[in-house]
Amino acid sequence: MSSANSGVYSSTRMLYGLSVEKHAHWQFRILSRNTRIPVRSLLFSCFCMLSGTLLLFLVPNVMTLFTIRFNAGGDHGGFQLGYDPRGISGVSS
Repeated sequence: MSSANSGVYSSTRMLYGLSVEKHAHWQFRILSRNTRIPVRSLLFSCFCMLSGTLLLFLVPNVMTLFTIRFNAGGDHGGFQLGYDPRGISGVSS
């Protein structure tokens, strides 16, 4: 439970911070009047986490789900993570 709470907190604050620096949509920086919480960032983060949980119920094999999710966006996701299709040394075998 603690790790889930920390994930919600960090993803909400990260989205809020990106919005403040104009790297995310401006609506994610709107704070609630009473609690000063970035509610739209919180709701979006919760939506993403709940959709991931739902996908785990639909596709119970974690590795299959990871493969589907990772390949859904194309190969550009791998390049963002520093993936080199030629291998570690950069020389194709």
